Amino acid sequence: EFRSSLFRAGFRKKNKNHILIVLGDIFDRGPGSRDVYDYIRSIPKERRILIRGNHELLLRDAIKSRVFYDTDYRNGTLGTIMQFTGCEYADCVYDPGFVCDEFKKNEILDWIFGPEWQNYAEIGNYIFVHSWIPVSIGDGSKYYDLDPNSRLQYRSDWREASQQDWEKAMWYNPVILASKGLKPQGSTVVCGHWHTSDFRVILDHDYTNYSKNYDIYRGHGCIALDATTVRSGFVNVLVLTEEELHEPTHCGHCQTIALLLKKKNLSYEEVYIDPTKPEEVKIIADMGLRSAPALVVDGKVMDFVTAGNWLRGQ
Repeated sequence: EFRSSLFRAGFRKKNKNHILIVLGDIFDRGPGSRDVYDYIRSIPKERRILIRGNHELLLRDAIKSRVFYDTDYRNGTLGTIMQFTGCEYADCVYDPGFVCDEFKKNEILDWIFGPEWQNYAEIGNYIFVHSWIPVSIGDGSKYYDLDPNSRLQYRSDWREASQQDWEKAMWYNPVILASKGLKPQGSTVVCGHWHTSDFRVILDHDYTNYSKNYDIYRGHGCIALDATTVRSGFVNVLVLTEEELHEPTHCGHCQTIALLLKKKNLSYEEVYIDPTKPEEVKIIADMGLRSAPALVVDGKVMDFVTAGNWLRGQ
């Protein structure tokens, strides 16, 4: 499915102008770990950018511990190890040390935790990560607060964060961090890790086809890609041109509406609302909306979800 999704999106391995960016979690929960591995390795190094994810950490920790736990089975780590070693489940139970030694012969971990794999890639106005960039916790004075997420803060030195902090970030819930805008101003975070349906429900209050809509999510300064392939059966592929990578980015919701308008060949005028100016925010409030963007057609005001549904039906 990985290769076919790339092909349908237009990616061609032999096209020297095509660069593949992988946001981690290349293994687990599927029977094609070896195929994915071979395909990625077949792409020239100068045309692939590889970002580590939490499932790469799970694989490393399982091999390092030389013993397997229930979480290794549930997360698919054990299945990946069995695919690469040819060992049976009984081998993993009764002689896990042997299985780990067999896996090491593939030198896969040397590759994943070598210099080629990165914690993030920053290209133009886009930051490519597995989950999110490292953030910081407040001074702890709100220890009585029942919501620990309220203490999360933007960390200006995230690029220089330690490897330990980056590995913690690979486990973050990006939906929460996107809702708080914990990222550099003017940038767009492109992430995986968390299924896109949650972004729609929690951030946009869009309950349409909840738990079934795994398409790419755009909004709140991020683009989320995780399609939960084990359930959806497909892989989301984001295509960005050289021009798009370096053009100024703004609200992902605005970009989505603008894209739909262009696809339908509908002309429009874009009006920017400055969220730092109360008098401009009041314009949105007077429309009866809780957030931007809004689409106004013949005097009818539609919020983001309503506008998207309306445009798709045109």
